[in-house]
Amino acid sequence: MTNKIYWAISFFTMIGVVLLGVWYVRNASKPEAEAASQSDVSYECYFHETNFRLNAKLRGLTARDISCEKSGEKQSLSELVHDGPILVYRYSDVSCSACVENEFHTLRQYFKKNPEKVAIFCSYERESDMESFRRINLLKYPIYKADKKAFAWDAEFYDRPYYFVLHPDMKVSDFYMPEMEFSEDSKAYLTGVERLIGGN
Repeated sequence: MTNKIYWAISFFTMIGVVLLGVWYVRNASKPEAEAASQSDVSYECYFHETNFRLNAKLRGLTARDISCEKSGEKQSLSELVHDGPILVYRYSDVSCSACVENEFHTLRQYFKKNPEKVAIFCSYERESDMESFRRINLLKYPIYKADKKAFAWDAEFYDRPYYFVLHPDMKVSDFYMPEMEFSEDSKAYLTGVERLIGGN
């Protein structure tokens, strides 16, 4: 009788230990999942807040009529907008190259109807780097070389590529700093801007 009681107690103790272990494992993984979820939400909030603040601060500013260069030929910024507003994509050789390449792909995909309304402004130490980057990415948009300090506004401080719309009066609007993680936002931005400046 004593042996039966001993085995019964041992059996129920083992069951209890197993159930307690399962409960612990399930609950221990919840905070990690919740923390990861909160981190994703925080990053998404930061992304939208950054773009909102850029627009609030820079929209309506007048761009300096800087000098830019395409294939060795110099032009002023105002010459590029005499036929209407254009979408400018700005990056430099310190920008994340994977981000830039991803955005070129997105640009080709969602800004198809008015490619003549796009100008890419980049800053490279060496012209040959710019040309090889252009060939690798099969870019048909005009690429202009500009000084690293050409645009002295807050969007430059992030060392990340960004878009803006430049109007014939040299006013700027619709700043957008894309992120690879938020491709749907880039799609919405590009299709919206194409309608805006393409008159569609």
